[in-house]
Amino acid sequence: MLSISGPIKGGGSDEYYLELAEGHYYTGNGAAPGQWFGDGCKALGLSGKIAPRVFERLLKGSSPDGERKLVQNAGHENRQQGWDHVFSAVKSMSGLYGASSAPLQALLEEIHTDATKPALGYLQDRAAFTRRGKGGRIMERASLVFATFLETVSRELDAQIHTHVVLLNVGVRKDGTTGTLWSHEFYKEKMAAGAIYRVGAAFNLRSRLRVAIEAADVGFKIV
Repeated sequence: MLSISGPIKGGGSDEYYLELAEGHYYTGNGAAPGQWFGDGCKALGLSGKIAPRVFERLLKGSSPDGERKLVQNAGHENRQQGWDHVFSAVKSMSGLYGASSAPLQALLEEIHTDATKPALGYLQDRAAFTRRGKGGRIMERASLVFATFLETVSRELDAQIHTHVVLLNVGVRKDGTTGTLWSHEFYKEKMAAGAIYRVGAAFNLRSRLRVAIEAADVGFKIV
């Protein structure tokens, strides 16, 4: 499953994501560290584990070091800072996770994470555009920056494998300049990206874990 949030904005609505980054950075809640992903990361010097301070600067539209603005409205309280794409495993996969040993849990986390990557690649290929020029009339391809945070429990502390993928509202153009993203295409391609994730998860479960799966009302389930 893939769900996409409304725009993440300042004025307090971004606090959850800043706390998410802090928790994953220090791993006080047992979560793995957040990781950078996407074609735009290299241009901005981002790799590996997400540092909360760098994440906060990028949410606000500034460079990772905070020395320059990447978008015109950087730092404005109400700017659209990004969108949370949440990839959630089917219930039977999370149920298996909750009943499994640590080695099997690690494999299920890997299967889930590997299934999200082609879905994000699809969004990069099909939905990544910035606008510039007078009135934003010029549409250009852009490289994306994703901040990924894997979690394995729900807010009620039940087993639930899911990944928060925060798409930063900063795209890197071919000429190296940066700008805000045109979000319409991400919502348009949501169903396709979610299907790619589900197919990847199902394939990996069968090929790597040798479990049987069958169709369900939504996606699939482990028999």
